[in-house]
Amino acid sequence: MVFEVAWEGTALNDHTTKNSDYRVTLSIRRYVLLSSESIIAIIYERIGEGWIGTLVTDPAAVLAMPEIGIELPLAALYDGLEFEPN
Repeated sequence: MVFEVAWEGTALNDHTTKNSDYRVTLSIRRYVLLSSESIIAIIYERIGEGWIGTLVTDPAAVLAMPEIGIELPLAALYDGLEFEPN
């Protein structure tokens, strides 16, 4: 399992090169890419031989991470952070 925080300077690399590297690393079952600008996650999950991405924008959503045996509300990953209004 890999967690990363994407920010403006790394987002392109996180969504392309790193994603491809993680996809071919078979020991990585899930890749959670968190936005640094708002409460948003993209979760890439290995399903069979596929790599499926899911966009999660609801702060109340609970992220299931069976690989490490926990479930965690998305908002908990951002606890204590404040974002600039758009």
